[in-house]
Amino acid sequence: MGFEPITPGLQNQSSTVELRWRRFPLTLHCTGQYCKRIRGRIHYFGRDKQEALRKYYEQASALHSGTDQTAALLPSKLTLENLCNLYLDHQLGRAKAGEIRERQYHEQKPRLKAFADFIGRDRLVAEVKTIELLNYRKKRIEDGRAPVTINDELAIIKAMFHWAQEAETCPRKMCQRGLEGIRWNRFGFAERVPG
Repeated sequence: MGFEPITPGLQNQSSTVELRWRRFPLTLHCTGQYCKRIRGRIHYFGRDKQEALRKYYEQASALHSGTDQTAALLPSKLTLENLCNLYLDHQLGRAKAGEIRERQYHEQKPRLKAFADFIGRDRLVAEVKTIELLNYRKKRIEDGRAPVTINDELAIIKAMFHWAQEAETCPRKMCQRGLEGIRWNRFGFAERVPG
């Protein structure tokens, strides 16, 4: 007689885990982010369940096949729109973590959009020149913007390029050389910042 002890609920538990996995492929990490182990590495997709699932489905084929998904973000192929989106994603993460206020994030979105529209969203970041930033500043002055507003916009743009360098998205200094140390005073004249 073949007697096998049956542990109550063990069969149901494994099928429940399998059903749960089929419904939602990500697991909740102890950091509060949804993640998935793919090809021996843990990949994180964010804290919001629906947003994490969307990001996972966008990247799933590249991650599972092992292809390099960052090839499109190389400095030689990085467009201004991609850079702005990467920076805004970074800023949104900082806002959710409490490092900056959400208001700052929401103020940066339209300013970076206006900058990208002026320069050209599909322009490669490596092609953006200092003269184009100076032309953008000139256009904002002609639009009747206050010098303080222009300085804020330039600070956001400079912060984005600085972040890109720190994140090694852009390996060399781009577009900052002509703007470092320049600001508009309250009378609308350019002045050098001592430093």
